Amino acid sequence: MTLQTYHPTINVRFLSEPLNYRHRFNGRTVLMQHKFYRFSARIACLQLSLVAFVVLTVSGCGIQTYESRLGETVKYFEFREKVDSALVPEANKWNEFGIQFRPPQEFQMMPAPPPRETDDDGNPIGPVPRDDRQPNFFRTRVVLPGLLGGWRGVLPVDGNPNPNAPCYIYIMGNYQLWLDNEKDNSIDPMAIFQDFVDATATELGARMPEADDSGWQDVRIPPGISYMVKKNFQTITYQGRANGRDAEIRVLFHEPPESDIRVIVMFVVPAGLDRPGKLDEALDYALQTMVISPNKPTNRGGASAGGF
Repeated sequence: MTLQTYHPTINVRFLSEPLNYRHRFNGRTVLMQHKFYRFSARIACLQLSLVAFVVLTVSGCGIQTYESRLGETVKYFEFREKVDSALVPEANKWNEFGIQFRPPQEFQMMPAPPPRETDDDGNPIGPVPRDDRQPNFFRTRVVLPGLLGGWRGVLPVDGNPNPNAPCYIYIMGNYQLWLDNEKDNSIDPMAIFQDFVDATATELGARMPEADDSGWQDVRIPPGISYMVKKNFQTITYQGRANGRDAEIRVLFHEPPESDIRVIVMFVVPAGLDRPGKLDEALDYALQTMVISPNKPTNRGGASAGGF
């Protein structure tokens, strides 16, 4: 007895008619109608529905992800636009010892003194050149330790349309002090915070952050969610005098994590400034975009900048 099986012939109306299979058995053709055709059709429909559901779900997730990323991209470029409209161009940023800083557009950099003369062995000789960046507007003489950069801007105050009130930005750090320490170990680069307090104690009544009721606060800049690397500062604002006017003197101390680098930033802003919120926002952007290298320099090579 031989059983021969042929490929099935499927009626195109298979969803409403039975599936027909022809078998030749003992020389006779027998038409066999399978009763499970409705079950098979239901399985096919279920599979199609499942595929459609998965496609729609995945497409929906993709659209949501795309829209979320697009929204974040828009927010980022809006932030960059605000930063670029408030600060000097990126190409003109100041870069010294691995510190990168973009001051507000209204500020111009004060020229640094010429380098001190040295002999053939690199030892300094002659007098130390005068540094005209040092503040001369306080009531007492103040020499800022480790001064690296200074900027001056003239802004309008008291409704006067003509800018007539100087503002100042100072950046100090112990980078150069570490280089000087290699030749003179009596120099203590780690004491720069104390040196600053000592230099401004008479003028500002400054005290170290560790002192009781010193007024210092811990801040994280930028706060919350941001596109910049966050930096921890200790900060305080003094009420003082500058150029014969009341002024706010804001001081910030920064210690990069696990580093021997110490950085000080000081803003001197006169009272009665027109649109003070605009300057505050610009100074905040300047701090947010500021890059501070944690690397201690040596006379064999400078500190490299850390990115953000």
